[in-house]
Amino acid sequence: MPRRTTHGASGGESAARPHANAALIRAHHNATLSTLGSFGPKISAGRTGEIAFEPAA
Repeated sequence: MPRRTTHGASGGESAARPHANAALIRAHHNATLSTLGSFGPKISAGRTGEIAFEPAA
């Protein structure tokens, strides 16, 4: 299991929903995912263009 996970803070995959616009959803994800401690790996919000992917082993 990875020790750290980074999600794209710009949230390009986040679309508006009936209850919240896309900007609000991105802000919510950036604020909450980084504080989770119950799922194992640490999650951080990174600038999408700065996230580096390592090749699969």
